[in-house]
Amino acid sequence: MQFKKNRDNVTLVVRSIDEIISIIIPLFDNYPLRGSKLLSYQIFRVITLMMKDKKHLTIDGTLKILELSYFMNKETSLRTDFKKEELLEKLRLKYGELPKFEKINLPKPITLKPLTLEFVRGLVDGDGSFNISFRMDRRRIGINFSVITELSSISVLNELIDFFKCGTVYKLVSSAARYQVQTVDEILNNISPMFENHPFNTGKQTHFEKTIEVCKLIKTKGYKSDDDLKAIVELAWYMNKSGKGRKVSKEEYMSKFIQNEK
Repeated sequence: MQFKKNRDNVTLVVRSIDEIISIIIPLFDNYPLRGSKLLSYQIFRVITLMMKDKKHLTIDGTLKILELSYFMNKETSLRTDFKKEELLEKLRLKYGELPKFEKINLPKPITLKPLTLEFVRGLVDGDGSFNISFRMDRRRIGINFSVITELSSISVLNELIDFFKCGTVYKLVSSAARYQVQTVDEILNNISPMFENHPFNTGKQTHFEKTIEVCKLIKTKGYKSDDDLKAIVELAWYMNKSGKGRKVSKEEYMSKFIQNEK
């Protein structure tokens, strides 16, 4: 196992077949993935065990692995039929006429248990976000908790509605889907209790804490007064990406909506 870092991300990479079999496969066998990632994992598992048995060193095994791989991550994969045919042509040049095999049988679906808090916490750590937005056309603050997945895993987002007893799922134009909660009451009453004693393992914990604090301020004081609005701005302006996603600077916002900042 090794970690790879770039400016914005850290990636855990496992290339060893032995480590995948002894560590990764038991983990996901005991704690199954959901949505389209489950089928991709099941195929990955089959291919890994084939490689452990050296079946990839035979032409029959290579062809089966090639065929199976084209069913993995179908929504996001860059694999194309053209590329597949290129690979098959290279194999024909090396081995001559390729053997035929029966239609590939994909792994059978498994019966999944209801969502667990540990699974949801991991999902939010990876694909979730807590955001505070500030409108520039009027004095209004938006609260948003969301989880975004590829469209093929929309079933997981629909399960979140039952898990949290709130929220809405939307299909996005980018072949993705979003689960979203946007009201102060639902975040305080439905989202916050789930995680207050089960902290996240990433920077999402800080975002969560600030979002809950902002929700409490809005619920108890609102932000009609300059002092209350300023308190929320100071707390949340740099919450995500150090404020780089804001269309204006904090000073510009304060100057427009807080009298004593002009």
